[in-house]
Amino acid sequence: VAETPHEEVRRQAVVAIGAYFKENFDTLPWLKQRMQFDENNAVRQTALRVLGDNWSSEPGMLIFLLTYCLDNPVLWSEELYDATRLEILQKILQEGDVTEGERLEILQNRATEDPDKEVREYAQQQIEQMSQSEK
Repeated sequence: VAETPHEEVRRQAVVAIGAYFKENFDTLPWLKQRMQFDENNAVRQTALRVLGDNWSSEPGMLIFLLTYCLDNPVLWSEELYDATRLEILQKILQEGDVTEGERLEILQNRATEDPDKEVREYAQQQIEQMSQSEK
């Protein structure tokens, strides 16, 4: 589906506001609203990436983003939905403020329950690496 100029403007606004108004109290709720309720997949995808890139250190943010993506598949095209979930899972594992127990729980869930084969395989590989490092 081709974007209209109006959708492209909203997408660019998400990027600019996320970059230049990070300290503004209203920016984070506004970006969450764009991610959850914008009518255009590309705008929601952009808001998701901006949140992940700029607010990943906020307590609970990465888990919020992953949970949102997992709980709302109807909002995403299949290509965007799968790529986004894998990106967020990787970001949680690399940068997230989660305990080893939480990390293992997330991975076990994704390894068995994720609808995307690539995400399941990635989670299984990470579980194997965790168990090898314990030896």
